[in-house]
Amino acid sequence: AMSGVMTAATVGTVGIGYSALQSLTSGAGNVAVGYTALTANTTGLRNTSVGHESLKTNIDGDDNTAVGYQSLYTYEADTDGHGANTALGFSSGKFLSTGTSNTFLGWSAGQGVDGTELTGNSNTAVGAHSGLVLQGAGAYNTLVGQAAGDSMTTGSNNVVVGATSDTDDATATNQTVIGYATTGVADDSVTLGNDD
Repeated sequence: AMSGVMTAATVGTVGIGYSALQSLTSGAGNVAVGYTALTANTTGLRNTSVGHESLKTNIDGDDNTAVGYQSLYTYEADTDGHGANTALGFSSGKFLSTGTSNTFLGWSAGQGVDGTELTGNSNTAVGAHSGLVLQGAGAYNTLVGQAAGDSMTTGSNNVVVGATSDTDDATATNQTVIGYATTGVADDSVTLGNDD
């Protein structure tokens, strides 16, 4: 752990586990616990990474919290200092690449897709598999409930509340869907409850 050439600017840093924080040079206030946790981080500040390969590729992003196996695995800030992402749960936010201010809570919440990583900002997915395949520029989505919004890909500005509820298509815009197993009907619409 922490085998890089560190300066006094790494104050308050803790690295526990094989290759945890091994590239750190000047990022202060980082905590990495687990196999290759925050291993690429050189100058990122105030990141917390707990779990096998969590926040593995972050170099200079700040204020990220990743707890869980491969949470925020592919994240790297688009600009030095960007970040403010929170991922809690196995594989949560795994394929978020450059987005900022995203929150993913639950098993595979906001996991994304390898090859078409999520670059969008300000998504919130709470519940196992919620926002499971979010990708590309999908942004400003709020998905609450087990598997809520789990088929949405690049959709934006949607609110889905209820287990297994979803928008009517993967690229939906401005849909509000509320209720158990409810499916939205169109962009710029509100759907309350299913028709069962």
